[in-house]
Amino acid sequence: MEKLTVRDVDLKGKKVIMRVDFNVPIKNG
Repeated sequence: MEKLTVRDVDLKGKKVIMRVDFNVPIKNG
């Protein structure tokens, strides 16, 4: 496995959070 830098983790983490935040209201709404 490749080692992720702090920036990589931060960017990927933000993308995941963004997807969850947008998907949850749509599914529940």
